[in-house]
Amino acid sequence: MAPVRIRTVFMLSLLTFSLSLSKLAFSLTENEALLKLKSSFTNAEALDDWDSRSSPCVKRWAGIICFGGLITGLHLSDFGLSGTIDIEALQQLRALRTLSLKNNSFSGQIPAFNKLGALKLLLLSHNKFSGQIPDDFFSSMASLKKVWLSNNDFTGKIPLSLMTLPHLLELHLEGNQFSGHIPTLRKPTTVTSLDLSHNKLEGEIPDSFSKFSNVSFLGNQGLCGKQLDRDCSSMVVESLPQPAAEEKKESAGSEGHTKLAIGIGALVVMGILFIATFTGRRKDKGDDFSILEKRNTR
Repeated sequence: MAPVRIRTVFMLSLLTFSLSLSKLAFSLTENEALLKLKSSFTNAEALDDWDSRSSPCVKRWAGIICFGGLITGLHLSDFGLSGTIDIEALQQLRALRTLSLKNNSFSGQIPAFNKLGALKLLLLSHNKFSGQIPDDFFSSMASLKKVWLSNNDFTGKIPLSLMTLPHLLELHLEGNQFSGHIPTLRKPTTVTSLDLSHNKLEGEIPDSFSKFSNVSFLGNQGLCGKQLDRDCSSMVVESLPQPAAEEKKESAGSEGHTKLAIGIGALVVMGILFIATFTGRRKDKGDDFSILEKRNTR
């Protein structure tokens, strides 16, 4: 039995060692990860100094923030970048905490940034991102403190998971197409900067937003509350369905036809009554003449 056991242990150790080698083969150095990320971009001329022959922290590659020899931030704002964003490459940057892609030309659905669970700052403002964001998208990003998604073309409801981030300080969603009601903010006391203006939000502003001024909510015609000095009860009355213009026109036309019919009916009845009265009078006169005739013949 001993040789069999030894053989089994040896095989298991060999398998474990093989898996470790396989994992190492698929992992990338930070240099390789950054160059892989760069290859997913188009119009990446601003990143020409990203060179495999140098170190991103020593050479200070454009947009790279380092601390203690580790890459902690990618600040690629105003670089004219477009194309895709290689999330798998970003995952190789283990110390990455801040990511800024503001003022570029990225488009399409929001990439899987939720795979970067250690991020504290995510800035995507002034791009061309669109579509809906899943309700639970930010559930795995509990470290986030600053989220800027402003001036894109996001639609659908504001993700509930965004409002439940435990360390949230800044939230900017202005200039999108978000619709529906505003979810309640989990920790309103910690949030210092908020902007939900110029969307398609509706309903009453939750009490958890009471400390923010009207500037945070302007440009949402369906919103009501004390910040906007707009009574929610009047909004309900205004939102009741009103007859369409064509329906009103048809109703008016139908009413006109009814009045015309009543008028014609009244004229017909009056005509009948007049004829009946006139005929009755002639008959009466005829009877009178015949009586006089009879009297004269006598």
